[in-house]
Amino acid sequence: MSPARAFTATAPVRVADVGGWTDTWFARHGTVFSIAVEPLVTVRATSGGRDGGSEVVVHAPDVEAAPYGFDLHALPGRQPLLEAAIASALPPGAAGIDVEVKAGVPPGCATGTSGAVVVALLAALDALGGQRPAARALARRAHQVETEGLGLQSGVQDQLAAAHGGIYRFDVRYPEAFAHAVRVPPAALADLDRRLVLVYLGHPHRSSAVHEEVIAGLAARAAATEHPALDRLRQAALAATRAAADGDLAALGRTWVDATEA
Repeated sequence: MSPARAFTATAPVRVADVGGWTDTWFARHGTVFSIAVEPLVTVRATSGGRDGGSEVVVHAPDVEAAPYGFDLHALPGRQPLLEAAIASALPPGAAGIDVEVKAGVPPGCATGTSGAVVVALLAALDALGGQRPAARALARRAHQVETEGLGLQSGVQDQLAAAHGGIYRFDVRYPEAFAHAVRVPPAALADLDRRLVLVYLGHPHRSSAVHEEVIAGLAARAAATEHPALDRLRQAALAATRAAADGDLAALGRTWVDATEA
């Protein structure tokens, strides 16, 4: 066995996604305001800790009761998202790979957890190969794992939020996006930190399936990209950006309500 090498990567999850749905292929262009928060997704990737071969052992207690192995030449296996991300980022010549994935929030609780998991997976495996990609490139690859690798529906904001962290406005020209950090006054930021609460109702949210419902609802329109609801969401994201920069949490809260109604 070769000496073991291990790297740990973390990524935050996304809340308050004002403007979500405008970051998709069917909207084509959009603006999204989001806040990336703890608790983090944590991925630890170890290489060379056991006999090599094409099998990767995955420890993912949030979705699998016990560790399991999968063969890189026999995909997909039990956890297609994890396996596709791992297969896409394994460094050349890697052997005896173990990957441990832990999330601080339940899977499917509508916080972009899958995007954060893939971002952290790619970052940890890139580190094994001596690479440290820029946040924008990392987010783009993570999005491709879901959409091109697995054929799932996904906007770009979850991966961007996980890769950048913090409070951002993303201007989208699908599939590309440009990130702009939003500077919140310190007192308002501390107040926001005290107020944020995530309530999980105990039922997984199937993001790709919800995308399909929205797409079906837009399909009857000749110009779906300019649907009034999508434009309302774009405007809400701009209003959220202004409210956060001004430290006006009441106004920020109103944009969240407006976006939810839209």
